[in-house]
Amino acid sequence: MRDWIACFFVKAAAGLMSLLPLAAWLALARVAGGLYYFVAGKKNRRAWAHLRLALPGLPPAQRKRIIRQMYRHYAQNAVEALYLPHMTEGALRDRIRIPDLAAIKGALMGHSGLMLGCHAGSWELSHAACAAHFREAGYAILAQPQKRYKRLDAYLNGLRERKGCRVFRVDELRKVVGHLEAGGILGFVADHGGKEGVAVEFFGKPAMTPVGSLRFARRFKSRIFLAYMHRVGGPDHEILFKPFDPVFTGDEAQDLRRNLAAMNKIFEEWIARFPEEYLWFFRRWKYSPRKDILILNDGKAGHLKQSLAVADLIAGAGVEVRTEIKDVRYRHGRGPFWLSFAGRLFGRRALRALAPRVLAPPIWELLRQGSYDIILSAGASLAAVNLALAYENDAKSVVLMRPGVFPLSWFDRVILPEHDRLSRRPNTTVISGALSNITARGMEEDFERLSHVRQGVKGLKEAPQLKIGFLVGGDSKTHRLTPQTVAFLCDQLLMFAHTADAFLLATTSRRTSSEVAVILKGQLGPELRCRLLVLANEENPPGTIGGLFYLSDILVVSGESISMVSEAVASGKPVIVFEPRALSRKNKVRRFLSGMSRRGHIRLAKPNELYTALEEIAKTFPPPTCDEERLRVLEDIRKLI
Repeated sequence: MRDWIACFFVKAAAGLMSLLPLAAWLALARVAGGLYYFVAGKKNRRAWAHLRLALPGLPPAQRKRIIRQMYRHYAQNAVEALYLPHMTEGALRDRIRIPDLAAIKGALMGHSGLMLGCHAGSWELSHAACAAHFREAGYAILAQPQKRYKRLDAYLNGLRERKGCRVFRVDELRKVVGHLEAGGILGFVADHGGKEGVAVEFFGKPAMTPVGSLRFARRFKSRIFLAYMHRVGGPDHEILFKPFDPVFTGDEAQDLRRNLAAMNKIFEEWIARFPEEYLWFFRRWKYSPRKDILILNDGKAGHLKQSLAVADLIAGAGVEVRTEIKDVRYRHGRGPFWLSFAGRLFGRRALRALAPRVLAPPIWELLRQGSYDIILSAGASLAAVNLALAYENDAKSVVLMRPGVFPLSWFDRVILPEHDRLSRRPNTTVISGALSNITARGMEEDFERLSHVRQGVKGLKEAPQLKIGFLVGGDSKTHRLTPQTVAFLCDQLLMFAHTADAFLLATTSRRTSSEVAVILKGQLGPELRCRLLVLANEENPPGTIGGLFYLSDILVVSGESISMVSEAVASGKPVIVFEPRALSRKNKVRRFLSGMSRRGHIRLAKPNELYTALEEIAKTFPPPTCDEERLRVLEDIRKLI
């Protein structure tokens, strides 16, 4: 039904074109295109983001002018396509000028030709003009069938045929071969932005680029001409042609990449010269194998680690990842609240307008530098900035944890810990704790880094003794870790170490109090069984956590930190968690620990049960649990990108 309606209106509009001269219709189109700018919405954002990527040196005012001019040209191109039935071949020759036409025809003598254009200029007029100028050789285009609009597609192809332009579908290879063998000219689009082709840089970012022209050129010895059409003024146009001589060395993969890169450079020069003619809202980089990720950092190490873990998962989804981390600071402590409140009331567009006034200078300008595909953040304080930058970059927004006052539907993907107890939606991924970027390879690399700065660590790898990692946190909003508890735990660990001939490897967090640090230093420091003791507030050698995970056979972790427990579980080692004194009977940390214990990821033990828990695990050594959550997040990330 939609196909029939679309075809009817296009035919009716084409019929109405005869009521006014073309110049009048073009004037109306310029007005309509200028007005469309104010309602284009998502197209504006995409065009703005693509301009930032391709021409980063342009000031904002010039970008706006280019986008407005683009819509005016786009509207005029549409009018000319509708007016095409009323244009004679003579009018096409007069209005569309080709400089060096004689030289091009001379180069085609005895050869077939391949003419590659891009999404710029009046494309319907360009095909009709080429058919008129190269009638002797015969001009044809390669077109993708429109399955949803078959009637409209047939009407447009019929119109092209009446203007002398043959149309071959992409599955009509025999007709294409016959046309080229007969010395004909075939028109291509060099920047269709599809999945097929070779990833070659286009304005600094890899874009899938079609390879058919090069393969035809090599097989049929065809001449290649790159083409760019631009409007000279009113109904007059110019098609710039540049001959391109591909280099074939026998290494097909390298030849394709090198030649396509050279072609893209020529198109870049033309587009930079006539930027208002290019369709900047066209998704040229949609299937780019590289994803540019901006990670927002609120200064909390746990939040940054989780964001980095998601970036690692995206890299594991089979794409190249380029990651930038940028700090976010507000002018005032209540900045996150007021920005979120205003955004919730007035929408994402308001966030972009208000962010420069709420963020500390020059944070917003620093955040706007660069072009990104994914904006990634953790925690409610960054959710508003995430949305503002996603709007600015026409990017995907990914948040970890509860995004404050904003509806989950405002984000492209929300990774929620189960203990936040929010309702699930199609764009949410629920996990039991916190994501971690702990991997087997990363732990080994951390071990190597740690062994370079700590004597004796290297030899622990081959030591036959059982090795127990001891990770001590500190006070939090929900728990208190007292020196008495830590002293008792040290006694338990040392008793087991002497009995089982085991080594201890201990470290603290920056939250660990000085009183607890004194206990650890006094009880474990002089003990020969303790082969590694790192007090984070005194020193923090590179690779400490990962190196400790790599060396340990069993991990003992204080349970007030969701992040620390999650990292320990991600190591794949058996984990015993003791819970410090809780300040309330019900809190999200307790819900988290209960869920992890229920799934078998950790063994919950009270301080006086630690020795028994170590004995049981040392005897059985349960196999590591499968990290299903990372796999689930990875699958959802694949859908997103």
